[in-house]
Amino acid sequence: MRSNRHSARLRAHVVHCTPPRVVPRACGKPPPSCRERAIVAGATGYSGRDLIRLLLNHPQIDLIGAFASRSGETISLTSIHPQLTGLTDMDCQPFDEATIAKLDPELIFLATPNEFSH
Repeated sequence: MRSNRHSARLRAHVVHCTPPRVVPRACGKPPPSCRERAIVAGATGYSGRDLIRLLLNHPQIDLIGAFASRSGETISLTSIHPQLTGLTDMDCQPFDEATIAKLDPELIFLATPNEFSH
């Protein structure tokens, strides 16, 4: 009989000590990780610069990559856009599908000239 009372107390204690359930946001992930992973293609132009600045300050975006033309070299974003100094230490990489696939972004923003977006 004692073990039943002990079990009932233990169950009550477990129910009482269980942390509140974390309700996922619209993204389906728990709140701290509800940030979308994004990259910017066409990061060297004015639109790319402004888009990067906006994404770096966005509360639900993690900017994980910046890309430019295929023939370019890897160079720091702050070398291209000094206005981003102090906001990021990210490099701008040559556009490469394999590199982008490894990053596994959820969002890809195109800041490219019109002819490249088709």
